[in-house]
Amino acid sequence: MQSADALSGEYYEFLSQFIPALLEKLIAEVECVEYTPFDEAVENGSIVYLRNPFNKFIDDILAQLDVNVLRERGLRVLFDPMHGSGTYPLMTVLYTARCTVDLINDNKDAYFGGGIPIAKQADVVDGLLEHGFTDIILVNDGSTDDSGRICDELSAEYGSVKVVHKANGGVSSARNAGIEVASGEFIMFLDADDVICDGALSRMYLPEYDMVMGGFEKLESTASVKSYCPSSDACYIGKDQICTFLDRIIARDNTYLLNSACFKLFRRSLIERHSVRFVEGLSYAEDKIFVMTYLSFVSKVATVASIVYGYIVKAGSLSSDMSSDRHIMQVFRLLEEYKPVLERLNSEYAASAKLRKLYHEDLVGRYVCRILTIFCKRKSELLTLENMEVLYDYMDGDDMLGLFSLRPGQIPNILLYQIGSKAAAIRFYRICSSIYSFLKG
Repeated sequence: MQSADALSGEYYEFLSQFIPALLEKLIAEVECVEYTPFDEAVENGSIVYLRNPFNKFIDDILAQLDVNVLRERGLRVLFDPMHGSGTYPLMTVLYTARCTVDLINDNKDAYFGGGIPIAKQADVVDGLLEHGFTDIILVNDGSTDDSGRICDELSAEYGSVKVVHKANGGVSSARNAGIEVASGEFIMFLDADDVICDGALSRMYLPEYDMVMGGFEKLESTASVKSYCPSSDACYIGKDQICTFLDRIIARDNTYLLNSACFKLFRRSLIERHSVRFVEGLSYAEDKIFVMTYLSFVSKVATVASIVYGYIVKAGSLSSDMSSDRHIMQVFRLLEEYKPVLERLNSEYAASAKLRKLYHEDLVGRYVCRILTIFCKRKSELLTLENMEVLYDYMDGDDMLGLFSLRPGQIPNILLYQIGSKAAAIRFYRICSSIYSFLKG
């Protein structure tokens, strides 16, 4: 009697000979198929090409419904897509029928069907422990629901879970509170409604490096998943190589990877030694300030070409209200904090050509010009000569030509300010922007 191992070996040998022979026989019997170019097939009607299949999909659904009856009913619908990806089609149908829709559990999950999202809080902790997190800190930032109680229960069940209860102070305050009680070698931030991918820490834990950066998937409420990931596993040691790291990230227009404090490991001792903290009271681009401040103190950086984090964009966040006075004040605060950070980075990594351009392309070209554009479009109590002077001060520099190419509407603005007429600059800016908008469209 043969053993099971012997039988399995013989079976494998039989398959390894039989399957290739069978495939060769089948291939030999296949008749040549005439090739027709795609455009030609569309033209002669051999195939139907739907350039936007979503529209036909919706139209086919509406054709099965008596939309007029639904409109007359004035229905109010509670819709729970259960974190799935089919929210938008049904919402389109319901809104077409003039229904009032109350939407719950509408955040799509980047890992839908793949074992995540984690359904229970205990599973979250179990998952983190399995990933290698030995020091888990839960910050209850003045929540008004059962979050505080749940955190305490998890702490009682798991000895590695610490809980910090504090008055509501926003994300920067919450993260700073977590940093204060952290005791591990590295720190990684995880927002309450985001997810850590399986095996993230095992891929990212490179203890000899000061910062390790992976990739992430970004999921918006009505859009598909977008991925941002380093192009390769790479190591950068010393200022010259870190310059290369910065240039590669910025050159690929992949600054999303720099701008977030998540999906990164930070050495805790460096954070403490240089008192790196999130700017409290700043709820816009606060991650960027933290990461770039920290980068000015590192000597070794590594990138991991893997998606390690799932980031869900929250509806109604400050960044979605881009024209309010509240947003303008946040951008003013950001400018105040961002300028010295960029200057320090430029001093530390003077060889980085891309970093030198970031001041005008990002700080001025994005944030200063955003405020000026809002001022141009609507009246605001913040539109004062004092505030305009502050904005013009940020424009002073040696790369104005680069700024002109990004923001042609700013040319008269800067030139008029240089000759000392701020009031004329404001008036002329309105005229210039109107003309430029007309020419563009």
